[in-house]
Amino acid sequence: MKTNFLFILKTYWQYGKPFMILSILYVVIVAPVSTLATVLLTQHVTDAVASGYAFDQVMRIIIQFAIVLISTIILSNIYETYGEIARTKIKQKINLDIYKKAYETDYQHFDNPDFYNNYTWAINEFAQKAEEAANIFVNIFQSLAVAVTMFTLIIILGPWIVVMTVAMLVIATFIEMRRNKYYIKRQEEIVPKDRKLDYAHRVSYQREYSADIKSTTLRKFIVDMYNNSANEKVGVMKGFVRPVLSWLFVQNLMALVFNAGIMIYISFSIIVSGTIVGVGKFAGLTAANIQLYNALSGFFNLISQVNNIGMYVEHVMPFFNAQSVIETNASPDGQALKPASDGAFTLELKDVSFGYQNSNFALRNVNFRIKAGERVAIVGENGAGKSTLFKLLLRLYDVNEGQVLVNDAPINTYDIHSLRNKIGVAFQNPNLYALPLADNLKLYGSVEDDKIADIIMDIKMHGTLLKSNADIHTEVTKEFSQDGIIMSEGEAQKVAISRILTKDFGLLLLDEPSSSLDPIAEHELMQQIYASAHSTTSILIAHRLSTVRDADRIYVMDSGSIAEVGNHDELMAAKGKYYEMFTMQSENYLR
Repeated sequence: MKTNFLFILKTYWQYGKPFMILSILYVVIVAPVSTLATVLLTQHVTDAVASGYAFDQVMRIIIQFAIVLISTIILSNIYETYGEIARTKIKQKINLDIYKKAYETDYQHFDNPDFYNNYTWAINEFAQKAEEAANIFVNIFQSLAVAVTMFTLIIILGPWIVVMTVAMLVIATFIEMRRNKYYIKRQEEIVPKDRKLDYAHRVSYQREYSADIKSTTLRKFIVDMYNNSANEKVGVMKGFVRPVLSWLFVQNLMALVFNAGIMIYISFSIIVSGTIVGVGKFAGLTAANIQLYNALSGFFNLISQVNNIGMYVEHVMPFFNAQSVIETNASPDGQALKPASDGAFTLELKDVSFGYQNSNFALRNVNFRIKAGERVAIVGENGAGKSTLFKLLLRLYDVNEGQVLVNDAPINTYDIHSLRNKIGVAFQNPNLYALPLADNLKLYGSVEDDKIADIIMDIKMHGTLLKSNADIHTEVTKEFSQDGIIMSEGEAQKVAISRILTKDFGLLLLDEPSSSLDPIAEHELMQQIYASAHSTTSILIAHRLSTVRDADRIYVMDSGSIAEVGNHDELMAAKGKYYEMFTMQSENYLR
């Protein structure tokens, strides 16, 4: 656990070294001075009153200590004000590191639910936990500084109090550690429930789900998921009530016994043995003991918190330790990776087989070659493996067997970022971002506003702007602005297609890019794509087979394999799978 704590503390130290040094200096100087002044003020004022000092003399004592205490308060306020700014900056940098790590983690890891849980813990809490670790580290110095100051004061007056306090705190720390083990175990069981609660919460308020919720019985499933997960979470919490309460009762009982023992000791020392003389010393000793107890209790509680942080880090370490080959641009043979060349790609798959972890689906012995500039279509039933091929061509995954070749070179010999920058992608369900419309179109690089305006006119998106009284600098969605542009599914697909018209690519991957448009608009848009990228290699996935009739070659996939190959006329003449699907669709149109 100590190693885990040092790991997360090192992260905070990396970006917050000056602030942490300043914090340590602050707590070892200001905190002990403030505590000592408070204790001595109680002792001296009590002695002065008991000894019959004049009122002005008592006030002089109070003013002297008040000056010290006010000074520490001013320093504390300055420290906290500037500390808040420093902490925000440090957390910002830590979060950026987490995002960078997530960006560089191979896509395959996110298929693993356990890894995704660990990733969720890291992305949501790591920066906050790093700050907590830094606070624990600093507060350990504060607790020790205050404890040493009070220890020095008490040891002169009542040494047995120190022994009793330390003994009590050792017992209390053991109890606290036992309680925390239950808390951590409880949290482990709660996290999966919280993920379902969070999902139900998101579906209930996010706009894209609102139509389904209002027009279907989706709300019933979501409410049932929420209630079931909440009830399961409550059940987990109830299961830990008895052990947690038992240890809490023991802890509070021990604290009561300790406080009673201290008071008995002090009373005996004053009344019976006479080892403590004076009301002021009694008051000062009592106050000092409380401060000592709080300081040592805080110290041992911090040690317990170190274990808690360590247990948290134990859960997120799989995320940080995940080995990524693709996104980190690891070379297969140690040679320098090469950039993707300009111009249309030549693609070839040789005996490619691939399967997802914990899934029965697999691509099996896929072979094809696509020449530079060819327009190819891939068709087949849902689940046949069409989208999986796109993921392999984007190198989101590496194949299990065989080779993917780009321009006759293995895909893993290319710099992955250079390669993907030459591949334009338009998916069936594109994501729109709470950014200006122009920025939504610049995902592949800088584009002049004039060119963006021309693209919008070419694909007939200007009507979308007119009805929203917007321009290309207006934000998409209403996430941050009431004036944001709300788009239909078809309009969102037009945005995705606009992105691939902003530059020249070596390869276009089109996965049902216009499925939400009417047939006429879809035909016009596909013609626009091919006209703008006439020399680019393109692969189109489509279920509406009328869109693939003009393809140079059509691959028909079935159960992870290529079942048929040919152009439209050849496949119709063969009267196989393609003929069956095309005929069925044609008959549906004629009805």
